[in-house]
Amino acid sequence: MAAPRVSAHLPLYDPTKSSLAYGNRALPKLNRELQSRDVAVRQQALLLLADVLHKRENLVSSLREGIAKTLRELLKDGDSIVRERSAHALSIIAQHALGRQAFVDLGMIKALAELFSDSEEEVRYRAHLAVEMCARTREGAQATVSEGLVTLCVKKLVEETKLYLKEVILDTLHWCFQVNTSEGLKANTLPILTSLLTPSPSSPS
Repeated sequence: MAAPRVSAHLPLYDPTKSSLAYGNRALPKLNRELQSRDVAVRQQALLLLADVLHKRENLVSSLREGIAKTLRELLKDGDSIVRERSAHALSIIAQHALGRQAFVDLGMIKALAELFSDSEEEVRYRAHLAVEMCARTREGAQATVSEGLVTLCVKKLVEETKLYLKEVILDTLHWCFQVNTSEGLKANTLPILTSLLTPSPSSPS
């Protein structure tokens, strides 16, 4: 899978300016900062959250604290950096079994799918990646199919022009087809996949 793109306009992260105090009260404080009216505070809190979530014990605690619900709301934020970082944090959560179950329970897949049409390429990538991570388990794949994402992913596979985005979408479809092939047939997937295998006129022979 291709590496994620990093937006050039993202502010630099200076950990020395962080107000986060690690310890028992770290996650509640972080959750409050994620809900701040100050966009800069939200952006900074999301950077810290990405670091915190890489430890499994922190991920479990974050789910208990309701941070996943907060992230779901931040997917609708008016700031594109907040949307991107929220989807990125959710992709980290989706790497763990408890996180994937939370995705299903909270209707996170549908919320992320709303970003498949975001105006920012990086936001779309992070959203697709989070869904793909969730779809790697049978339960996650079934939930993805149930939310009607097969047809949407096939549509986006045609619309997206960047290869790294197409790769993530194809990965999601792969996991979905492991549990349900009929949805792929309904979405007319086969001709589209065949066209991707056909070299364009400009391709070298």
